[in-house]
Amino acid sequence: MNSATCCSCGPNCSCSKPSALAVISSRCEVILAGLFLWAAFNKLRPPNGPVLFSDSIHAFKLGLPEVLLKLSVGVVPWVETIAALLLFLGIWKRGAAIVLSALLVVFLVLIVQALARGLAVECGCFGKLSPFCPPVVGPCNIIQNAVLLGMGLIIIAAPAKSCRCKAA
Repeated sequence: MNSATCCSCGPNCSCSKPSALAVISSRCEVILAGLFLWAAFNKLRPPNGPVLFSDSIHAFKLGLPEVLLKLSVGVVPWVETIAALLLFLGIWKRGAAIVLSALLVVFLVLIVQALARGLAVECGCFGKLSPFCPPVVGPCNIIQNAVLLGMGLIIIAAPAKSCRCKAA
């Protein structure tokens, strides 16, 4: 790495080579951000995105008031979009990864409880174009979300850029 250009310190910079975890984390950032942007796009895409997502949420039969279900239909895709964009752009990466990881924990809990209750729920995760799992929620969705959660945890655990400015 060129010490004159590795950060804002200029020639007084002492940057170290990125760790393996930092390199893996950067790949996870791109993948996680891309998948969440894809998921949010499909939940927001007219004319049927919001309707399909709403139907999917209702299929989980959570017993929540209708106003909370409607709120989640309106809020979740935008939270996914904002957090994914921040992660992709490298702005507040840990915070964005924490938000996306928290969403994944909620999704995992919803999937596990639906399977335990014997519900046949079509996943609204990626709209009609799910890249990994069949339409009906099953063990594949648990594995998918656990892998994505693992990526989020790698991003959270990765060290910040290792760059120190020497006193002039």
